Amino acid sequence: KNDDIAVLKLSTTDSDYVLVRRVKARLLLAPFLGWDWRMSAKEFAPGAIRLIVGFHGGDPTSRSWGSQPLAWIGTKLPPHDRIIAVIWGEQGLQRGSLLLDGSVPRYVGRGGPSQAGNWWTENLNLAKIYKKKWPQDSIQDAQIMFVGFAVSKLPRPSWAEFQNIAIYR
Repeated sequence: KNDDIAVLKLSTTDSDYVLVRRVKARLLLAPFLGWDWRMSAKEFAPGAIRLIVGFHGGDPTSRSWGSQPLAWIGTKLPPHDRIIAVIWGEQGLQRGSLLLDGSVPRYVGRGGPSQAGNWWTENLNLAKIYKKKWPQDSIQDAQIMFVGFAVSKLPRPSWAEFQNIAIYR
């Protein structure tokens, strides 16, 4: 999209993988997530490459942050009690849908093979999505713990590119 800005290109392989950056920001102080992305048009694979956001503190049944280790080192995700995946859906008309048919809720940020291959700018209100999925939680206590990517293994290669990822208010 912009030759002056680095692009992260993720590709499916013969195994699943996750790549995250620890954030730890109060959800209500930085409720928006923005980014640019482009999905492979040739080998379109809905939901195979997804943005993930982990939260902690809103669930009243979760352990407090004080009971968590002081540092996060290793191959596990940072401590979290809620997680949402933002996917490229099968159809363009799915955009804005919250899919609850799996273990991880999936929000359709964009979709359809007709939109694949082009760059798109997205801006999501994470607080609104969080409140829709977990209305019983204390959103005032919720924190964004990490933002990253999850990639599923596929028999055929697929890719997605991302840039300008930011959490803001």
